[in-house]
Amino acid sequence: MNTTKDLKCSLEILRSSFFPNYLGVLDYFRSQRIGDTDFEFLLHHYKARDIAYNRDEMIEKFKGYHPISAVDYIVKTSIDQEIFAINEHHLNHENRIFMELLLEKLYQNGFRNIFVEGINADLTNIHQVSSFIGYYTLNPSYASFLRKALELGFIVNSYESSEISSHPDKAHRQSFRDYIQAENIIDKIYSLPSTKSILYAGSSHIEKSSGNGWKKTVQYLSEILLDKKIYCADQSKMGNVDLGKSDYFNFVNDEYALTEPSVFINDNGDVLMDHPQLYDIQIFFPRSKGWYSHYYIDISLTLDARFRGMHLLLYRKETVYYQSIPEQIIEINSEMISLSLREKYSYVYFIADEDGDVLFSDFL
Repeated sequence: MNTTKDLKCSLEILRSSFFPNYLGVLDYFRSQRIGDTDFEFLLHHYKARDIAYNRDEMIEKFKGYHPISAVDYIVKTSIDQEIFAINEHHLNHENRIFMELLLEKLYQNGFRNIFVEGINADLTNIHQVSSFIGYYTLNPSYASFLRKALELGFIVNSYESSEISSHPDKAHRQSFRDYIQAENIIDKIYSLPSTKSILYAGSSHIEKSSGNGWKKTVQYLSEILLDKKIYCADQSKMGNVDLGKSDYFNFVNDEYALTEPSVFINDNGDVLMDHPQLYDIQIFFPRSKGWYSHYYIDISLTLDARFRGMHLLLYRKETVYYQSIPEQIIEINSEMISLSLREKYSYVYFIADEDGDVLFSDFL
């Protein structure tokens, strides 16, 4: 390892402006987002709630259906689509990991634009993933997904609007938000070299029919873009964050040993969903988080005892810039910690105290 003398400027920037802003978001995700370490505890909690489903009924529903790779299925079906809409559960980082794995194949299928709900209102053609561009984008997995999109050559845009909060009628504000989102997407699509686009939204905004009392973004888009089919993929309801809410997902958890995000189809090509009126497909995530582990290599790092209680921020070397977002942020609870790296990248890490002051840095 070499001392990061060449990163002195970046260290000063981190010390003065970035890390203190991140602490609040870290607290938010620590309290609400499900991570790898506490999944087994959550699973125990779920089983303790004794959420039952009719097994015989679910066996009948799944009869003739089998799981296949969601990535392979989407790649096959998206070739002829003009707009591919996919949602996320805002507290589930697995959704961003899945999307990052899917991006290169969608690019090969001709998609060139990606509209992202998580990016702040009115930002267009994003060139760098920094802490000021959004809120959920502060999550390392979200930032990594956006960096991948930029690396591949996607044009990355927001489609929110600052007009939304000023709407006088609170009862209709949500529907107004979705209408403005659709208008912004349409305006931007026709100004871009290609109209083949990905819409990456929060869970309900891609629903094809009304629910929760308001009309959704995809419904408005469908009414205006009559010549373009919008293909809607749900990945928000059949994952570990919503454990216990869906009989379908609970049944799959108990009966199938999925090794990758999957879609259930039959021999006729029909897709199994518990919400067929809302989506074209629903993606089921494995119970184990190990489905994406083979994309990473794990290393152990020994640290000085004086760093206990501080935070380690891991960056790819090329992403250390003003207000950049780390690949991982880890609370140091022992002298030995584990890091998950992708083999093709070079990394640097910083150790910062609770005030955001960087005390140590090194290359990996």
